[in-house]
Amino acid sequence: PDFLKAYRKGKQYLFIGMPLNRDSERMVMSDISYDAAEPRGWVLNKNPTDKERRFCSKMGLVILDAGVEDLLNAAGFVEGYRKSA
Repeated sequence: PDFLKAYRKGKQYLFIGMPLNRDSERMVMSDISYDAAEPRGWVLNKNPTDKERRFCSKMGLVILDAGVEDLLNAAGFVEGYRKSA
């Protein structure tokens, strides 16, 4: 919708737990963050592939060497967090 296209201009994004090694995920992420600020945002990715590094560099995304558990730990939520997979 037009209101959402206007709202997303100049925003920055934090992508948590989103692998960027498949075309479909990269395409959705690219659409979501279209017309974003610079840097476009950050990606939590503990072990990025070369393909993910190239894509993030091209898109203006900063890779943070951290995973979801690291984020939860920093926020103080790890005690109640259990990995389900």
